[in-house]
Amino acid sequence: MSADREWINPLEAHITMRFDAALIRAFEHHVQFEEVPTATVNPIFLSVKDVDSGTVNNRLTPGGMVGLRGRDLKFNPLAEDEGIFLLPTNGQGGNVIKMTKFLDNSHSRLSFSVPTDLAPGATYMLEVCVRKRGCKALRSSVFETELIIA
Repeated sequence: MSADREWINPLEAHITMRFDAALIRAFEHHVQFEEVPTATVNPIFLSVKDVDSGTVNNRLTPGGMVGLRGRDLKFNPLAEDEGIFLLPTNGQGGNVIKMTKFLDNSHSRLSFSVPTDLAPGATYMLEVCVRKRGCKALRSSVFETELIIA
């Protein structure tokens, strides 16, 4: 990639093109159109910020707010299998914890409150599960970095 294009983040960039029927008819004898299935799009994480400590991608403060930035994050808070979940890391035991208090729930930003009863020093992975409107398939992603309760 050239130096003048390094500012483009491929996870945030996309192009959508639409053609009207008249344009398609004008070119249908000169161009071959092919329907190509799109890849499954799971939620994408860009950063997890613990607002209370000001740290990014490494800790969670019990009772504090967390800001999650990414793509395709919006979920239905009324669905049992959709939402933001804390997954205990290996060897730690414990149950999966579903977040229940939200400030933002959009496609690019989630803000939520961390439960107050988490043990200091425990580590969790963050998972977001979503279902696109009109789609039955549940899509999920796990943030690659362990988050420590501090």
